[in-house]
Amino acid sequence: MCLWLVPAILWFGAGCKKKPDLLVDVKERRSFERRVKLAVQANVKKRCPRPVLRGEPTDGAAARNIVGLVEPTSATRRCMEVVRRRQPALGAALYYPSKLRPPGYPDRYVSRPFAGVTQGEVAVVAAARACGGAVEQLREAVSRRDGCSPYRPGVRCSAKWIGLLRVSKGVAAQARLALINGRKRKGLTLLLDLMRLSQDLQRGGTSWRVSNIAHAVAEVALPLLEQALNETTGFTSVLLADLRRQLSVLLNSEPHPAGALRGEYLSVILETLLPQFATKGWKVPGVGCVVKMSAPKESRRERRSVEAWKDVWALHALVYEQIARDMGLVCPASATPQFCAQALTRLASRYRKLGARAFPRLQSRLSSATARRRDPGFAALMALPGANARLVAIGAGRRVALAGLVLSAAYRELVVERKACLGVSVFDEEPLKSLRRDPYSAKRLSVVQVAPGRFLVQSPAMKKAAGRAKAPSVVISCR
Repeated sequence: MCLWLVPAILWFGAGCKKKPDLLVDVKERRSFERRVKLAVQANVKKRCPRPVLRGEPTDGAAARNIVGLVEPTSATRRCMEVVRRRQPALGAALYYPSKLRPPGYPDRYVSRPFAGVTQGEVAVVAAARACGGAVEQLREAVSRRDGCSPYRPGVRCSAKWIGLLRVSKGVAAQARLALINGRKRKGLTLLLDLMRLSQDLQRGGTSWRVSNIAHAVAEVALPLLEQALNETTGFTSVLLADLRRQLSVLLNSEPHPAGALRGEYLSVILETLLPQFATKGWKVPGVGCVVKMSAPKESRRERRSVEAWKDVWALHALVYEQIARDMGLVCPASATPQFCAQALTRLASRYRKLGARAFPRLQSRLSSATARRRDPGFAALMALPGANARLVAIGAGRRVALAGLVLSAAYRELVVERKACLGVSVFDEEPLKSLRRDPYSAKRLSVVQVAPGRFLVQSPAMKKAAGRAKAPSVVISCR
């Protein structure tokens, strides 16, 4: 999420020799700068161990491989270029057009069946051949013991994300080709690895911008995983049990929204607020991080205006620091995403009612005539918890989809075992009943029959908030 904070500065009369009354003195600014420096140092040293999906983890961090998938390298440049050239045909081969979407599916990507190589698969074959190097990078990334994102604030700044989305579609093309040719394990493995990449891209606390890209990667893979589980041939009980295990590993190692709240705070501080009042010569930490912000030029005649400018930004930073602390308190890592979203909404309401009184340490400064005169826009900061609440809810989509796929794999196991298409009542019986836990609210996933032998899985809490068409979902089919 980008924080557009452009304070309204009162431009004082030129030539005034008296120093302005500061809301945040230089000593306090430097203290804040030191706190940010310590936070960045801790972020750089952070490690994110998480279980690998199969085999034994390899030593080292996934970060280098993730960068290789995001930023063009010898292994990925051709993949990105071929997918770019084949984009319209590749998209049409992977997914149904929205107007031809099968009945019972919500408004999102729906994978085409894996029914054989046709003329429409020419783009799939071309992308699959060009993306072998990218697949190797992906395989190496997900095998690493440390899954921290390299795009954490203070470590590395965001890149041109279109390259990663093209690589993701190239990997999806390889998966589709494998599934068409009956190589189910290979195709499913590639899609599961894409899901792990999606998670690792935001693991360790990144900005909402990076989190949104991570979810876009998941949206490439999820429809194909959904369709692969709904295909009626080629599954064995052993393969399905292993698939369900890997999906459960993914579900249980989902990054918590508390990390995104911390990552967003530090990103905004480093890229938007601190550059406006930091010590002369200060640079944004991290690889490829260059921030250019407009500010009044300093001269003797404009000295007071420059100080007023820096003063307002510094007070914004202190207010945001308190807001970030409050958000961390109401959204601990032990809470469900729904609890966090509701708590953040309540926090925004509290700020709205109390105004400056919500910040006792800063109340006198926020209430002063100087603060009101220089910048009336502190309300934009106080509305941030509400905006974050919406992003927390949106970010839970991958979590709910994974829970639906775990349920789908378990359902397919029963179909293979009993050699029959099972009705909706089976979802109220064990072992499926225990798998219906909604990871958004910790209540129960809803399972509704939308056509003969076809069921829609959704989170009731998310459906209530977003509506059925927009809420994340998984379709389970036995026909």
